[in-house]
Amino acid sequence: MPTSLLQHPNIVRFYKHWKGQAGKVVFITEYMTSGSLKNFIKRAQKNKTKVGMKMWKRWCRQILYALSYFHGSDPEIIHGNLSCDTVFIQHNGLIKIGCVAPDMIHKHVKTVHDVRKNYYYTAPEYGSPNWDCTIDIYAFGVCALEMAMTEMLTTVANGSEGKSKLPDHAAMMGAIDRLDDSGQREFIRSCLAFNKEDRPTAKELLMHDLLFDVHPLKVFAAHELVKLFDSKGQLLETSYMSKLRSTSEGVFAEIKHSDGREPQLHQSKLADIEKFLQEVRDGLYPLTGVQPPERVDHKSKAPAAESSLEAEGEATEYVEKRRVVTIVSCKMEGSEECGAQRHISMVVKLEDGVQRQLSCDLTRDDTAEIVANELIHYGYINKADHDTVVAHAAPLFKAS
Repeated sequence: MPTSLLQHPNIVRFYKHWKGQAGKVVFITEYMTSGSLKNFIKRAQKNKTKVGMKMWKRWCRQILYALSYFHGSDPEIIHGNLSCDTVFIQHNGLIKIGCVAPDMIHKHVKTVHDVRKNYYYTAPEYGSPNWDCTIDIYAFGVCALEMAMTEMLTTVANGSEGKSKLPDHAAMMGAIDRLDDSGQREFIRSCLAFNKEDRPTAKELLMHDLLFDVHPLKVFAAHELVKLFDSKGQLLETSYMSKLRSTSEGVFAEIKHSDGREPQLHQSKLADIEKFLQEVRDGLYPLTGVQPPERVDHKSKAPAAESSLEAEGEATEYVEKRRVVTIVSCKMEGSEECGAQRHISMVVKLEDGVQRQLSCDLTRDDTAEIVANELIHYGYINKADHDTVVAHAAPLFKAS
């Protein structure tokens, strides 16, 4: 199953992979600006700050929304490696889970070293003949517990003695008992049920009283409007958007009642509306319990992406099909005259909204033309964007 086919706002985009030298596997994925959830929790713990209930709910919804997408595919997809290490966070609070499952690693890599420190995320039935997608629910329960505690369970298990000790099921139940909110305790316990039959599905958890919200009219209206986004991530100019642009205070959404009342939601700044629409499009406000996740049919798809691993030590050339919409920044450090190593860095925004950060050290013979050609060769930019990159980089080479 080609993982590059998986497209969801709460799943890290996976573009390409190949087998490199010394048995290493190279992955090209979406860049996540703020690192893993584990690192975030460790920073919060160090600063003695807690994850609030509102943020905890938002994170849980986004993780479950991605799991619902996986489990609702045809055939269903089992992540099998969910942990705070494989959940990533963006600067705006958007949560995404990595989509590289361990089964693919075991299939294509000769030597696999199991990471023992993450064993406590593994459901009791994992490895038996009858395990299924409920192992992801168990792992999610562990993540939800660590988010609620704002502390890694391994730290709790080690205690002040500093000995290496993994938390067992009993230790996790004890950690749940120390949570203040009774609804939170019940919710996490249901995910960590020892018998897989007792665990709820991702969709059922999204409908749980603790997580389910009656969405404001603003969110419903925004989801309708994001359907008007074009492939480049820009809002199409409709009569509705034209009306908003023509007034300093436009009506974002309204409900017409039978008695003539028309409550209206006003936004004083168009920039606020466009920012909110982009956040909805990015996946920050999923309509949980309202619209089913898009189903993915992999039965008729040939796993072409996996075949690239068969060539020992050779990387299959990756062709970037997305165009560069904007070159956000382009700068060079160092100077040949001062004898310092020159280094160029560039941030480009692609047509699907992804920002790609590119940087490399330069030799004496490098030019803007050479840099652009190498970016095309390694699949970082589209061939049609060659002249645009050269135009931005050439002045920097002249100045250095």
